[in-house]
Amino acid sequence: AQMTDRMQTVYNEAREFMVELGEDVQEKELKYYIAFRRLKNFATIQYLPTKEELIFFLNIDPDTVELEKGFSVDVRKIGHQGTGNLELQIHSLEDLEKAKPLIQRSFEEN
Repeated sequence: AQMTDRMQTVYNEAREFMVELGEDVQEKELKYYIAFRRLKNFATIQYLPTKEELIFFLNIDPDTVELEKGFSVDVRKIGHQGTGNLELQIHSLEDLEKAKPLIQRSFEEN
């Protein structure tokens, strides 16, 4: 589905941040999501047009993160198409700023 201008701006900012984490970052567009990886995926992004949000799945143990309603979700027991057990619900550039340290951590741990 086509992203709204607002969500495209958020996605572009996220993409730029992730690609600049290291020269070994690879981006791959798949059927259900876009993957960002080094040796293995550290983040996947899915766009949900009905909620106008980007869903990030990060390869981080949810037990090591303080979960926040409406922002971060432990998806270990929930079926999902992305890689990783921590889901972040991104609706704005402010949400993305809050997510950046977690994205960085997932990058460093994978």
